[in-house]
Parts: sequence; structure tokens; C-alpha cells
Amino acid sequence: MPFKPKTETISLGDSYQMASKRLNNLRKRLNRDPTMKFLYSKFLREYKNLNHMEEITNCNHSNDDSYFLPHQGVLRPSSITTKLRVVFDASAKTTTGYSLNDLLCAVGVLQNDLFPILTRFRKHQYAFSADISKMFRQIEINPSQRKYLKILWKEGPEENVKVSALKTVTYGTTSAPFLAARTLQQLAKDERENFPIASQVLLEDFYMDDCLSGASNINQFMARKKELGELLLRGGMILHKWCSSASSESDLYPFNYSEKQSTVKTLGMMWNNCEDAFLFDISTSFTTEFTKRDVLSQIARLFDPLGLLDPIISKAKIVLQRLWLLQIDWSQKLLSEIAQEWSSFIASLSYVKNIKIPRFVLRPNPKEIILHGFSDASEKAYGAMIYFQSVCDSSDNSIFLLCSKSRVAPIKSVTIPRLELAACLQLAQLTRKVLNALKFKIDQVLLWTDSTIALSWIDTPPHLLKTFVSNRVAQIQELPKEYNWSHITSKNNPADLLSRGIAQFLVNNQF
Repeated sequence: MPFKPKTETISLGDSYQMASKRLNNLRKRLNRDPTMKFLYSKFLREYKNLNHMEEITNCNHSNDDSYFLPHQGVLRPSSITTKLRVVFDASAKTTTGYSLNDLLCAVGVLQNDLFPILTRFRKHQYAFSADISKMFRQIEINPSQRKYLKILWKEGPEENVKVSALKTVTYGTTSAPFLAARTLQQLAKDERENFPIASQVLLEDFYMDDCLSGASNINQFMARKKELGELLLRGGMILHKWCSSASSESDLYPFNYSEKQSTVKTLGMMWNNCEDAFLFDISTSFTTEFTKRDVLSQIARLFDPLGLLDPIISKAKIVLQRLWLLQIDWSQKLLSEIAQEWSSFIASLSYVKNIKIPRFVLRPNPKEIILHGFSDASEKAYGAMIYFQSVCDSSDNSIFLLCSKSRVAPIKSVTIPRLELAACLQLAQLTRKVLNALKFKIDQVLLWTDSTIALSWIDTPPHLLKTFVSNRVAQIQELPKEYNWSHITSKNNPADLLSRGIAQFLVNNQF
């Protein structure tokens, strides 16, 4: 584990009493819930049976140079394999006011963020998802540092409290995500010559232990899947929860049980592999009286890394901005007008479950691939949307939504042409982000706006423009010159949805 510099001069203090008190409270709770108690005991027994922790018989409880981790259970009813996970609290303070996490380095993220991984996931004709079974626990901690990962546990009423030391990377420690990602990077580097394709997948298509990847044909797909499994086995790791869109062809190969299931949740997205489409199911609060806290809580549930629901989410953000302007307290009931508007919005979310967005945004063997980007703005919001068009020999020149990004208009009044320019900049940035993620040849990039003023600014040297406009035009002009900006009528501009879209309309539209 990476400790901060000079932490050797800091005394961690006594953590045994704190951990013992937390254990007593935990056992009282478990005794009131037999099902949870069974799952909790089962989890820790498995931990021990897999040799991921070891019992310590002669333990000095007063040793300041060690740490006892309190722990608690997190129920996960939707999980296929683990209904309860025990997580460890490395942020619990000792008698000196420090915790283990206070002394550990909070190292930055090494892997890609969700956006490029999900974007690439949509370019494959054949796609799969999987994750590494118990990834953290496949990585051993240096024996000299296991004294900082001690836990207390007492399973039965007749047993004494036992002290054990966790031997592997542990959930709840600040450094755990870094150690896991760094291990995967090193494994990919070490095995690059033996598994060149899988090494690239390991570096680019993993977010923590979750993998989203695929290939353009079934042979490449099966080779990639096989090679990835073999590469991870070199590191003592096993991929499981396989799920694939390769329906009929996949029957020729040995798949495990989960490959045949219809809907899985991965990286926050619901993917139906039978229909090969993204689905959405947003939980809502059933109440007649709303507060600003309720509004923010609902917005937080609208997790959508690709912005596929941005026409809906932007409406919620606009309402929240109005509440900030009215300086309404967190627990204060909404004014009747806003409460009515918010109730209508909550009711419209019931339509979201009917939305199905195809995962695959291309067509097999296209003659030409065209990226269409659209931007638009209103006095309330502005944003950009990107679509992909596959030009084929047949008449099927399908166009599919890849992603979108919206923002609420600034509180300070800004003219519509300037907001339109801000939307164009948003489109330029989103286009660059998409092209960097996809890494394949795009035949044409066509960018559209319904603002003739914004178009004239984009064609003007920045030094001839006022500061606000000049700064944004300069950034837009950093895009390659072959990316063409053109005019589109407001009626035909799909980005118009970002400021006025409603869920019912989205259901009836082709993505």
C-alpha cells in the first residue's frame, strides 16, 4: 500500500476499542436479521476458505503500529453472484484522531473514464461484457503491511472474538482502486508479446473490474474473448458474468450461464444483449410534496454517461437552477407552480422505460461512415448531439444517436447568438472527445447549427472578434479544416430537443 511521505513519524493510536464497539453494534443488528446474518457469516467464511485472510492467535491489541478495520454489510439484491458484500471502514478514527486512509496516498485514476469505454462499446458489431471475479482479492498485500488490515469477528454466541489479518487489496482503503488498476496495467505490459490484442483491451476497455469490448466479426470476437481470458489467468484472475450480443453464432462456443441472460447492468448502463439495445429504468419518489432536496436527489439518479437522456435530464437541471435563483432552502416545499412542473416531469419519467436505444451505431461493411454533429441553444439551455450514419449499398443508410451533452444557460444574461456559439464549442469539444475514443477512420465529419450568426463567427479570424466570441471561435477552429460546419433549419435540428425535449416524444423517435 502506498503511504504518504513521513507517515512513519505519526502514531496511528489504538483502534481496537473502536473496532470492538463497532463489532458489538454490528452483531446486535445481525441478530435482528437472520438472513443478513447468514449472508454475512457466509461471506467471511468464504474469505477465509479462499485464503484471503488469516487468523492471528497472538495479537498485541495495544500496538499503535497496526490498525483494526471496522466492517459492515452492503446488501445488493440485484447482484447475480454476491447478494451481500462486507466492506471495510479504513476511514474510522483511532485514539490519535488518524485513520488508515489518512496515511495512505489517494493516487489518481489510471484507467479511462466511462465515456470513451462506452463510446467504443457502440462501434462493435459483436459486443460482450464481463468482469473480473473478486479482482481486489486476487492481489496480495505485502506481508509486512497486513498488520494495518486486521479485523475482529465473532460468528457464534459461544465463540470468542477472533482477530484476522486481510491478505489482499481491501475494499474501503483509499489506495485499493489504484493498486487494482496498476496491477492490470502491469499485467498487460508483461504479457503484451504473448497477448497483443487482449493487452490492448485490458488497457483501454476496462473500468475497474468491468470490461466492455467486442469486434467487427465473429472470428475476431471469439479470438478476443479467448485471449483475454487466458491473459488474465496469467495473473491469477478469472473473467465471469460473460454477456454477449453474438446470439446465434455464440451457440457454437462454450459460454457460461450468464451469457444467455437478457439484461445486464454494466458501468451504470442497462444493456439487453438479446435486443442489443440500451434500456432505462429510473426510480422516482412517490410524494405529493417536493423540496429542493428531492429535486437534487432525483437528478442524481439520472445516471447517463453518454447523454442519451440529456433531452430529459436538461429539463430537470433547468428546474433546479430556478430553485437556486429563488434561494429556496433544502427542506422547503416547492412553490405550487414549480411543484406542478416538477410533478409533471416525474410523471413523464414513466415513459423512459419504453425507450430502447440500439447499442451498435454502425452497419456491417459500410461504404462510408459519416459523423453528424448538431448544436442548438435557447434562453434556458444549450448543447450538442452526435449521430453516426452508415452509407451502404442498400437503401438502409441508418443514422443512430451516439451521445449528447447539454448545459443549463448561465444565470447571467447572455444573448442567444452567444449561447449558440457556446453550443458550437460544446459540439467541437464533444466531436474531438468521440474521435479520440473511437480510433477508426471517419469518412466525413459534418457539423450543423441553425445559427447563421454563429456560423459567420466561426468563419472569421478570432483577432477580429470581441473577447467572448474570439476565445470560443479560436477553440472551435482548432478542429481540422476538413470538418465542415453547415447550416440546418431549426425544424430539422435534433439538438433542439436538448432544450425542449419530452420523454413521450423520445419514445417515438428513431435513435
